[in-house]
Amino acid sequence: METPPKYQIMEKIPGKENQISILKKIRDERIKLAQERANWQKMINKIENYHDTITMLEKKRKTHENEIKHLIYKKRVLKDEINDLNQDIKA
Repeated sequence: METPPKYQIMEKIPGKENQISILKKIRDERIKLAQERANWQKMINKIENYHDTITMLEKKRKTHENEIKHLIYKKRVLKDEINDLNQDIKA
């Protein structure tokens, strides 16, 4: 086989039709990437919202837990007062 002369290298450059098809493929790929980016952004927002919700629920749980502890303490104090009053009445 004979090697082609140097001036024929220009023929290997894609023609206008090939360039248009390549540009269309690039455009389609960019559209797909933009859609995928949007989908991932939605997923990230959901995860961040879950984190916020979990944090809020933990704060509510701690608040309720503290209220219950306080009520148990008040109950014990009132029980002791009732016992003291009953002993004063008996005496």
